[in-house]
Amino acid sequence: MLLGLDSSSVMAEPEQTIVTLFNQLAKYTQPDVHYREEKHIQLLDMDMIQTGVLQYRRPDTLIREQQTPDPQRFEIDANNLVIIKGNKKRKIPLDKAPALRAMAESFRATLSGDLPRLQKYFDLQFSGTPARWKLSLQPRDPGLLNYISLISIAGEGVQIKRYELYEREGDWSVMTLTPTGSDLNPPQN
Repeated sequence: MLLGLDSSSVMAEPEQTIVTLFNQLAKYTQPDVHYREEKHIQLLDMDMIQTGVLQYRRPDTLIREQQTPDPQRFEIDANNLVIIKGNKKRKIPLDKAPALRAMAESFRATLSGDLPRLQKYFDLQFSGTPARWKLSLQPRDPGLLNYISLISIAGEGVQIKRYELYEREGDWSVMTLTPTGSDLNPPQN
């Protein structure tokens, strides 16, 4: 069952399914997760693998501790991204980076169980059940569609397992997530 959700038209049964899922997400404290991200950069005709730990702190802090290939820290707090590499620190307002804002909002709204916030930025398609689900997100802002064509988030229960981002120019990234408590090593997929 695939459902296109927007704030004006939603069918009752699928709406209840996504509402149930987001209510569960809103009550759950997300653990830190290992990530393995494969990025494809079409212009360079190459793939890049990054690994590390992703942390979410309510209400709107997302921290990405990249361990390989180049250790650095990315902190998104409210409306700013702070990049820390060694002793250097750089701050970027999310308003000046629309693709980054879309990524941040898709993660933060999903992790916090904030369905209205997610619908503010994206048209949603939901499939599955609260036990095993997939969200396909298309940016509502026509300007953002110049950068991002689709974000796909898949999960099991309250755990996000996979995050995919497809850019308009053909670049893409796929991030696989595993709770840090479930094993001692990052995913190897």
